[in-house]
Amino acid sequence: MKYRDRLRCDVSDHEAEIVITEAGVVHVTADNWGSLGFGQGWGCARDNLGVIADQIVKVRGERALHWGRGVNDMHLASDFGYRALDLVGRAPILRDAQPPWIRELVEGYVAGYNKAVRQHDPKDLAPWCAGAPWVRELDE
Repeated sequence: MKYRDRLRCDVSDHEAEIVITEAGVVHVTADNWGSLGFGQGWGCARDNLGVIADQIVKVRGERALHWGRGVNDMHLASDFGYRALDLVGRAPILRDAQPPWIRELVEGYVAGYNKAVRQHDPKDLAPWCAGAPWVRELDE
């Protein structure tokens, strides 16, 4: 075992035990779905913050906003496609249609991801995303 801690959320009642093995595998133990999601969100963002933030930018249809049109307008095409799907606009309806335990899991994941964003020192991120304005907190 490399790391063991009891992680508490600073904006909700979530709490999870986080164990990170020598191989870097994050293990989360929690008493409820929201806390499990919290630990998972924190663990995923701890290891992959830039990659996850990049995927959020893609789904929001904001690639061209941050990186320009792209080669052969690839960012514009991607943005157009994702905006046509209106995932951001439809997200509340899709979320509300889920059973309570899934909603708790997602709410916790977002809280854990956001905690990791606040804890990360931009200098510790990969050069392609260090200090980028698009590496930011999110909501459900």
